[in-house]
This record gives sequence, structure tokens and C-alpha cells, in this order.
Amino acid sequence: IASNGLASFENLTLRVKHAWGLKMTVSATIDGVTLPTTASANFTTINGLPATAEMALAGTTSQAGSTFATQPKIIFKDAFGNQLYYYYPSGALYGTSAQGVTPTITAVAPDGSTLLTHSWANIGSGMASSVGLGLAGGTGSKIISYVVAYPLPAAVTLTQTWTVTPGAPTTIKLTQQPQGKTKSKAFANGDNLNAVPIIALADVYGNTVTSNAGVSTVSVAVSSDTGTMTTQNVTIGSDGTA
Repeated sequence: IASNGLASFENLTLRVKHAWGLKMTVSATIDGVTLPTTASANFTTINGLPATAEMALAGTTSQAGSTFATQPKIIFKDAFGNQLYYYYPSGALYGTSAQGVTPTITAVAPDGSTLLTHSWANIGSGMASSVGLGLAGGTGSKIISYVVAYPLPAAVTLTQTWTVTPGAPTTIKLTQQPQGKTKSKAFANGDNLNAVPIIALADVYGNTVTSNAGVSTVSVAVSSDTGTMTTQNVTIGSDGTA
């Protein structure tokens, strides 16, 4: 205790997670005797400096060539795990018109896919969301990497897994060529083919479309240079072919 009757705390540091309104209570012991009363003070804490980031949501399912129905969100946090709702040390809210911060985030497409043209919104409520992001190209399980830089002190890489399904059918493709009789047998006029042609509906990227299985009928016309054309209606099977 100083000569003026006051005692000061030096280098007092608060490390807390997810606690904005706090109360500090101080008790004292003088010459081995604990005083019967305590002093308390209420104060408010805000998050610290940006330190790291994490994905807010897991990826789900999306059609090839379409924007994700639920756009990816990245959460920014301080070293103690607090979401960056506020600038430190000014206390101004992130994402306001006066204090908006545009993060530097680079999405990296998986092999066999390309990213749709997209952008990232300013940080708001500790998160940044993509706008217009989606995958074009192949189907299946696809992992997108996100390299998150500013406002972090060092870049971090996050990942998100999406299941990409075929888009709408736009074309038809031949998955099995027709074949006549085997070499050891003569092929007579009117004989059935040894291997029939198999066709499939495909989206603009060439992915076989199975969503029309059992409900769509394809009309197939077959002809040769000198033969006559025959037409047959076939229904698409569960594998997307007919």
C-alpha cells in the first residue's frame, strides 16, 4: 500500500473466452488479517486482435455449375477463441459502413473442377461469407481449400468437402458402341446386334445424369449409309443409361 493509502495492480491481464460482461471482486489481507469486506467493479471486455480462422459450416450437396445454396462462411477469432465482433482496441463493430473490413480469402478448386466467379463480403459479426461460389466440372466428393490471409497476422488454410451431383441434362452421349455378329459368324440381314448401343443423358460437363431415371423416355433412331432407319423408345435406367 502506497503512502496515499492506495494499492495499484501492475500488468494485470485478462484472458477470457466468450465473456463480455464481467465483475471483478477484490479482497485484502493486511498483516495477516483478512478484511471483512470486499470491493467489486463491473466492466466489459471485447475480443482481442485477429489470430486465426475456422469454417462455420460443413459442405453439403450441390449441382455442378450451380452456386452453393448455403454459401461458405469463415469465422475470425482472437488468440483466446473469441469471435471478432469488435475492432481491437477501438471497440467499433466489424462490418459497419464506417469500419468495414474486406478479408483476403483465396478459394482453391479441387482437381477436375473450376470455381464459379465469386467474391467475399466484409466481416460482420465475426464472419465473412462468400457470394456466388460454386463448382463446375466433375461430380463426386470435392474438397475446396481456402487460404485466409488479411486480417490475420499469418495466413491459414481451411478445407471444406462438398458432394457435387450432375447438373440438368443438356446432351446425349453414346457409352457403348453397337456391334454386329462375332467374326466367326456371318451377319445376315435382320439379325439382332451382338452388342446394342447404350446411350446416356449428360449435363454440360459430360456428367451422366441419373435424376431422370425411370421417368424419362428417349427416342433412338438408328441408320446406316445404305440401311433403313429404325426408331425405338427406351426408358432411362437407374444408372442413367438406356
